[in-house]
Amino acid sequence: MAEKANVLFVDDEARVLDGFRRVLREKRADWRLFFAHSGRQALELLVSHPIDVLVCDMRMPEMDGGEVLAFAREHHPEACRICLSGHSEKEAMLKASSVAHLYLSKPCTREMLLSTIERNIGLKSLLPDRGLRAAASRVDFLPPLPQVMAGIMSELASEAPRLDRVADLIHRDPALTVKVLQLANSEYFGIAREVADARQAAELLGLDVLSPILSMVLEKNPAGNRGREPRMFEYLHRHSVAVAEAAARIARREGGSDALVDRTRSLGLVHDVGKLVLALHAPDDYRFVLDVSRKQNIPVSVVERDVFAGTHQEAGAFFLGLWGLPAEMIEAASGHHFPMKPGQDGFSPLAAVHVADCLVRLDEHSPGSAEESLDMDFLCRMNLDARLPLWREDCRAATRELPHGT
Repeated sequence: MAEKANVLFVDDEARVLDGFRRVLREKRADWRLFFAHSGRQALELLVSHPIDVLVCDMRMPEMDGGEVLAFAREHHPEACRICLSGHSEKEAMLKASSVAHLYLSKPCTREMLLSTIERNIGLKSLLPDRGLRAAASRVDFLPPLPQVMAGIMSELASEAPRLDRVADLIHRDPALTVKVLQLANSEYFGIAREVADARQAAELLGLDVLSPILSMVLEKNPAGNRGREPRMFEYLHRHSVAVAEAAARIARREGGSDALVDRTRSLGLVHDVGKLVLALHAPDDYRFVLDVSRKQNIPVSVVERDVFAGTHQEAGAFFLGLWGLPAEMIEAASGHHFPMKPGQDGFSPLAAVHVADCLVRLDEHSPGSAEESLDMDFLCRMNLDARLPLWREDCRAATRELPHGT
C-alpha cells in the first residue's frame, strides 16, 4: 500500500482553512492533511512532520508566507512549495518568486487545487533519488548567460525600454526561458492556455512583472553564473542555444508554422536544463562527469548515473514539472534521447530537438557523442531518415551563426 502524502495548508483566515477541509475531505484516504492558522504554527508542523506539499497564503500577520516558504526550502527541500496569493498582491507574488515553485490565485477553485497537488505528488516518479529531488527543489533561479543579462539590463535601463527586445533576449537563454515560462504558466496570472514559447510568455507577462524578476535574477547571479565553473555553464548554455536554433531551422524546413517553430526553439532551449540543475548542485562533480565522458567516450547519462544516482533527463523533467511547465517541455527534457512515442506518425518538435541535439553534439565533439547517437530506428520508422543530410546543414548553419560569446 502506497504511503500517504503529507499536505500542509497555511492561512490566517479560519474560513479559508475550513474551505480546504471541506473540499479535500474525499482525499483523506490518500493524503494526510495538516492545517496551520499562522506562520508560527506552520513552522512547528514543518519541524515535526515530513511535508510533501505546502500550500501557503502570502499575506499573514507576524510571519508572512515568504518566511514560511523559505523555512520549508531549507528544512523540507523535497516539498513542493505553492504560493497562494490574491491578484492584487503583485508585490507578495514577486517576493515569493525566489522561494515558491508554483503560484495559485486566491480564491482557488477546487479543481485547480486538486489537480495541482496531485500533479506534484506524482513528480517523485520522475526522479527516484531523494537527494537529487532535494537539490532540484532548492533551485530558485538557474544561472543565465552573462551576455544576455547584460543586454537585458541595458535595455531596461534605457529611456524607453522595449518589451519585444527584452523578449528576444530571454528567448536566447535557457535559464531565463524556464523562469518566464514558470510565471506565465502559473494560475496566478490567469492565462487561459499553456505557454511553451518563451517570447510569447515574456510578452504576456509584460515589463511590470519582468523587470523586478530579472533584477532578482541579476542579484542572485551578479557574475552571470554561480559556482566555480563559469566556463562549464557557458558550454552548457551554448549547446542548448545551438540545439534550439538548429531544431527551429529543422521545424521550419519541415513546413512548421511560425508558432510551431518558436515552440520547437523553446523545447530546444530547455531540453538539457537537467544538466544546469546538476551542475548548479555540484559543479566540481559535474565537471568530472563531463571530463570522464569525453576522455572515455562514455555517454554523459551513464557517468551521471554513477556519480549522482540519476541523470540530467530525470532531473530536468522533475525540475520542469515542479515549476509547472507544460507537459511537452517535460517530455523534451526526459525524452530527447529517445523520441519514439506510442501512436506517433512522422515529424514532431521532439523529433527536431532529438536530431538537433545529436548532430550539434557530433559537430562539437561533445562528451559521449559517439554513443549517444541518432535513433535511426525511430527515423526510419517515421520515414525521416532521407532528410538527415538537409538537417545536418541546418545544424551546421545554426552553430556557425550563433552570436559571439553565446
